[in-house]
Amino acid sequence: MTDRRLAGVIQDVAMLDLTPMTSAEDLAGITRISDVAIVLVPAPLMPAVVGIPMDDVAMVVPVPTGVEVRSHTGALVMGGEALADPDAEDAALIVTGTLILTSPVQRVTYRQVIVIGLVLAPHGSESALGAGLTRVTGSVDYYPYAEGQEVKVSTGQLRAGGEVLANPNGGPDDILVVAGQLIVTGRPGGRSSTASSARPSPAPPPPRFPRSPPWAPSPGRRRPRAGCEPARRTRRSSRARPRGGRGRRRPTPAPTAPGRRGGGPAPGTPPP
Repeated sequence: MTDRRLAGVIQDVAMLDLTPMTSAEDLAGITRISDVAIVLVPAPLMPAVVGIPMDDVAMVVPVPTGVEVRSHTGALVMGGEALADPDAEDAALIVTGTLILTSPVQRVTYRQVIVIGLVLAPHGSESALGAGLTRVTGSVDYYPYAEGQEVKVSTGQLRAGGEVLANPNGGPDDILVVAGQLIVTGRPGGRSSTASSARPSPAPPPPRFPRSPPWAPSPGRRRPRAGCEPARRTRRSSRARPRGGRGRRRPTPAPTAPGRRGGGPAPGTPPP
């Protein structure tokens, strides 16, 4: 959106490019900015843009004077050497969607690289992208790289059967990237589900239960729960104390006189 006579409420756009504006008077007609993913603003006009009411704006990017803006909305597929273009030193690459790199990145010469979405790059690009990416709102993922592999990209909705996922004309290192929705209609290497649905599926086999070990309890006997063990019956000893009071004590034998045989009482002892 580059019309210099913007006015009213600007809403429901992926990218709002205000870099063609040269003065604050060009922005005076804008009353509100709503539901915009990214707003590109010339750096000298940032104070004027900040004064505009905004709702649901993901990012406001100031663009320095003299910097060329290269913007893309959707899925952008490019080789890693494209980020090392010597003519991009005074350019800013802004992607709203998915940035897919099909070869390792060795160097980034862009002055700014801003991505709102997903960045997918091969392993070996971590150092260059870590230093070259200016701002990313989303995720950066890496995949295994092999020489001669093919990266296939699909946007929107893709309905793939088993023969498509099997990749008969490709190699085992090929990668399929779906920036949207993937609907699988069959198993890889087999027929699609539409062809196999006409054939009735066999009935499942009956369930098989493992035999219980010999020490397991029988089904008819219930095992008591923990803490509820039945009390064991014990025989009461005949020497146990009677219930309800103390037992009777045996009478203490009377003292005997020393030297007397037969255990008779000592003289002078009262009769019991």
